[in-house]
Order: sequence, then C-alpha cells, then structure tokens
Amino acid sequence: GDPSSSSSSTTGDGDGDGDGDGDPSSSSSSTTGDGDGDPCSGNGDQVWINEFHYDNISSDIGEFIELAGSAGADLSCYTLLLYNGSTGALYDTYPIAGPIPDEGTGAGAVSVATPGLQNGAPDGIALGYDNSSIILEFLSYEGAFVAMDGPAAGLMSADMGGAESNSTTSAGFSLQRIGTGAVGGDFVWQADPQPASPGLINSGQTIQ
Repeated sequence: GDPSSSSSSTTGDGDGDGDGDGDPSSSSSSTTGDGDGDPCSGNGDQVWINEFHYDNISSDIGEFIELAGSAGADLSCYTLLLYNGSTGALYDTYPIAGPIPDEGTGAGAVSVATPGLQNGAPDGIALGYDNSSIILEFLSYEGAFVAMDGPAAGLMSADMGGAESNSTTSAGFSLQRIGTGAVGGDFVWQADPQPASPGLINSGQTIQ
C-alpha cells in the first residue's frame, strides 16, 4: 500500500500500533485495508477491464470503458489511466466510485463514460489499484507500446488483439471479453466489435 495516504492521521490510542484498539500487540487482525490507512485491501485483481468502445463511423459517440468483477468490490480503490500510444504519455485519468452490483451470479459490471477515448494505432488503457500503486492491467489496441510517464511508466502494454474502425464499426458496438472464469485473465477478447452491453456482463461470458 501507499503509506502517504495515512501519514497525516491523528487516529490512535497511544499503544504504538495505530489501530485505536488499546492493544499494542498489532493491528493485523483488521479485516479491512492493507496496513497503509486506506480501505483498499489485497491486490485488487477481483476487478478487470471487460469491454470498451472508442471508434465508430462518423463522429465518435458513446465512448466507454466497462469494469467487471466480484459483486461488492469497492471501485473507489480503482482508477482508469488512458495512454497515448504515439508518445507513451498519460493523457487522462478517471477515478471511479461505488460498488460493483450483483447481476445474479455474485458478479457484475459498471460502465464508465470516457468521452475522447483516443482512436488507436496504438493507444492504451491501464487499470490502477490503491492510488494506482498497483497496475492491474495495461491493455492497448491497434498495437503495443511502452508507457513513458504516470503510474504505468516503463510498462509494455498488452495488445488485446481487436480493433474498431471509423469506416466499418457502427455506433453501439464495442470490444468485449468472453469465456468462463473468475479473473480477467481467464477471459479472451473478441477480435471484432459486438453489440455493446455497457454495465452488463457480456453475452458469452460467465463469471464464476
């Protein structure tokens, strides 16, 4: 975790462990947080990038990125980081809020509107966790590149293998993960755009 986020805290009970319980033994029995004073526990891999739309015929419309994962996951711990593939520079960030809903199987999806999501050749999306101290995924489309700044600096993107086009992709379509699994890496990206389903688990996808 990032110790800077709790450095100004005045909470405590004088026992030296900073947990306010009066017991100097430790604070390791806490069920929330990762020890740095914020509520973001674990490594965050219960959430992943699941679907996105960035390009269509005529003027781009309805650009979005969808996150999917375990119901109840606190999305305030996650940040979407958008990267320009030509320069490797971070060009936008999107903090997220709220829990992932349960769509009936203990999992769900949330769509984040991302107007201006760049049109590739290549460009990329990183998913940061816990003040972006952990980069969970760094995906790109229409090629791969190295991030030059921001939280993903020095990382090579993973080209997801699909693409949209301003000559063939209709508005209302998107690139999506399908298959069966419990974490993002269990699913595969479809190479061709499919009818978009922002905020819903994808057709052909079973999250266990």
